[in-house]
Amino acid sequence: DGKGLYRPPMIAPTSMDEGHSSKHKRTELRKEKEAVRQASHSSFLKEMMNELEGKPEE
Repeated sequence: DGKGLYRPPMIAPTSMDEGHSSKHKRTELRKEKEAVRQASHSSFLKEMMNELEGKPEE
């Protein structure tokens, strides 16, 4: 009846493409956040934002 016979566990097939795309998305989001962070430290962009918002110069 098959006693003592090794039967490996059944493993459901999965697709690996999803993991790659989510990693790519995370990398893109990280790059965007870094660009925003760098832009927030730029004096030129700060001046431009102040002009667009109508803030007076300090």
